[in-house]
Amino acid sequence: PEEFEMIILTLKAKPLLETSSGPYIVVALQECGRMNVLLKEIKRSLSDLYKGLKGQLNMSQEMEDLLAALKINQWPGRNPFSKCSWEKLAWPSQKN
Repeated sequence: PEEFEMIILTLKAKPLLETSSGPYIVVALQECGRMNVLLKEIKRSLSDLYKGLKGQLNMSQEMEDLLAALKINQWPGRNPFSKCSWEKLAWPSQKN
């Protein structure tokens, strides 16, 4: 998915910040920013993995860990020894 346009969202949210739902708007904006960081990392690492599989890049340990996690249908980074950083940027979850 495309990243959130934070400037547009902030401009649209500005009038709502003065209402009683202001704190919720602030949290929503923060979560959109956090999701953008996660989406950038996912896109970057998947692009690097694709290039590595095609032979355009040398396979790094991070790419190997990402590939291993995707093969077993696991969120990359669940393994504590994994170099892939999706788990560090994502919301905490107990779901496998």
